[in-house]
Order: sequence, then C-alpha cells, then structure tokens
Amino acid sequence: MARPKKLFTEDQITEIGKLAGHGLTQEQIADFYGMSQTTFNERLKDQPGVSVAYKKGRAQVLSDIGESVVRWAKAGKEASAFFYLKTQGGWKEVSRQEHTGADGGPIQEEVTQKDNPREYLLGELDRIAHRETAGKALRRVKRN
Repeated sequence: MARPKKLFTEDQITEIGKLAGHGLTQEQIADFYGMSQTTFNERLKDQPGVSVAYKKGRAQVLSDIGESVVRWAKAGKEASAFFYLKTQGGWKEVSRQEHTGADGGPIQEEVTQKDNPREYLLGELDRIAHRETAGKALRRVKRN
C-alpha cells in the first residue's frame, strides 16, 4: 500500500512564499519540510498554490534586491553599477592579451640550428668560463 501524499496546508503554502522570499531554493525548502526535492517538485505540480507562492516569493526577493542594486548604482556605487550592467545590461568583462614584436609588428623568431651540438655546448661553456674568469679578475683589481 502506497504512503499517503503529504500535502501542504494553506499556512505552509504562505510560509513557502516567505521562505522563497528570503532566497531559499526549492531544495532548501524541501529540506525545511523534511522531504526530498523530488517530493517537493511533485507538490509544485499537484498543488498549484505551492508553485504560485514559491514564484511570487522569488520574484519579490529579486525585485527587492534589484531595486537596491539600481539605487546603489545611481548613487555612484561602482560595484553595484557594474554588477547591474553585467547581469541586466549585457555587459561582460573581456581580457585580451596581444603579443607583438618591435613597434607592434609581428614577432620575429630566430631559429639557430647547430650543426654540431657538442661543439656548440663546448663553446658556450668556454664563454661562461671566460665571463667568470674576467669577473674574478675584475674583483681582484677592485680589491687592490
């Protein structure tokens, strides 16, 4: 035998509107009443008053917050203005990075091919050693 449906009373339906008006989601309201979201969704379909109360509550909180955001934006609160324009005015932040070469021209790539990698590495090591030797000699001259 199936368990009887748990229907909302008129007082509970009024309360659902208030809960939605405080920003609670359908899942949170279902938790408040100790039922699954699936059961709450069924009540939204079975009891039209539940759906109406939920939608009115959500619309009211969105209206209240929207009114505050617009008021703050008009008062010069930049964050509110940007938020409103992004969510309602179609604005979006775009980050674009451009990489160019000298004077805005194309990037020049220099590819050096080494015929003999071993000779190249030995040459680089000699260059580094010469630089270090010259640095040591310079430090000795400065000390004296």
